[in-house]
Amino acid sequence: MGLFEQTTVLNALITAAPMAVDAAVQKALKESAQQVQKTAKGKFSEYQPAYGPFQAWALLNRDYVIEKIAAGASGDDPLIGAYFKRESRDAAANSATKLRDSIEIKVEDVSLTAYVGTNNMLGVYHEYGAVRKNSVLPPRPFLRPALYQETGWINKTMREAIGLGMVSWFK
Repeated sequence: MGLFEQTTVLNALITAAPMAVDAAVQKALKESAQQVQKTAKGKFSEYQPAYGPFQAWALLNRDYVIEKIAAGASGDDPLIGAYFKRESRDAAANSATKLRDSIEIKVEDVSLTAYVGTNNMLGVYHEYGAVRKNSVLPPRPFLRPALYQETGWINKTMREAIGLGMVSWFK
């Protein structure tokens, strides 16, 4: 193989490298978003310890628990979603499932960006807390701690993906 042919092959390999790495990173990005989603969904119905900058979940105050029970909810269960005066006991019991199941992922391959979140407003109230008439719902963050918790896993997965992309580039 002459110098021209070698240069052409090398140029083709160099041109293909970003595509190989991008494909591997896109796959790893989707897996990472799924891992964060799984972790976030696992935070329902149990008080959570502190994770990094996120404090442990505070106990609900007595007045708020009484208000929840009067509305048909089960009381001190953390992060079970909202309840409404018109909801039946079954609807209140299902609010945890509704909020948990609303956690979705969106991956944008071109920008290599992943979103994990919910469009359910109850998620905002739980993630950041809320003030009600006579009571305060303390923050019960589940999305941000899930991301924080999985940062090591995500970093490892991305490093491996980039490495695999580079290896496949040389094949």
